Amino acid sequence: MINPLGNDPSRGFAVLASCSTGQQSWEDERIGHGVFTYYIVKGIGGAADKNGDRIVTLDELYSYAMEETRTHVLGWKKVAQVPTRGGETSGDFVIVQLNDFPPPPPPPPPVVKPVNYTLNLSQVALGELPSGWNGSDNAVVNPVNGSKCIINNSDRQPAEVTVNNVFSQPEDFILSVTFVRTQGRTQPIQGNLIDDNGITIPFSINPPIWNASFGNSPSKSYTKGPTGSDNSANFIFTRRGDVISFTRAGYENEAITLRNQHFQTLTGLQLTFPQTRINVGVSQFSVRSLGSSQ
Repeated sequence: MINPLGNDPSRGFAVLASCSTGQQSWEDERIGHGVFTYYIVKGIGGAADKNGDRIVTLDELYSYAMEETRTHVLGWKKVAQVPTRGGETSGDFVIVQLNDFPPPPPPPPPVVKPVNYTLNLSQVALGELPSGWNGSDNAVVNPVNGSKCIINNSDRQPAEVTVNNVFSQPEDFILSVTFVRTQGRTQPIQGNLIDDNGITIPFSINPPIWNASFGNSPSKSYTKGPTGSDNSANFIFTRRGDVISFTRAGYENEAITLRNQHFQTLTGLQLTFPQTRINVGVSQFSVRSLGSSQ
């Protein structure tokens, strides 16, 4: 092996072995290679260039691949795999000069795949939950006022339901939820908008007056008619940039708004139905992407 740059009299040959005598050379399906081969390839690609001179030498490559392989296998299999080096060399070989290779092209911009989802409860069997929804045993689909709703099927304990994996990247969105109740008063429905970093924005909706609060805002009444005794109400959550608004449909000019630059990706909606003999539930749920917010 002769130094390919021709500016150093490094000569000889080198042998890099993936493990020491008596050890096993492991393959990890998660990375699609033998562990040692994986780090050799990464090292030649530039990861082994520790001094930043855009040159990967034999010493740098072996040092990098040996240490990374040892650490990887020890943390994964709790056993030793220590690559070894042999051969006869004079000087340090240049394996690759990174300047010879153009930098990789920038990654393409993410493809925005609009999400449009509408819950169709007519296709869900009574006593079950829709696909993608999770909840406690007493959260099921049952009739309310002649329509199917996701409700609390118990008058002894609250019921919690969650729909997950709404979006996978930052999105502006419109989320619409219709709540239905039977006659009589009930306790508030509590809920949370959940993002991919675990940030939550709480809200509360209290029928039959349908007064509601969002985030840390004071409650606001959205009555309709002289008595405010509606048996259903549609509430809308909208995000545009860092502004998130909440209102009852028909009251858009009275929306509660808040700014939250940390809430990025709506990944879940959590609802807690109250412990009550008066059924209150969700009859409609739809979410529509308004496109990437970045």
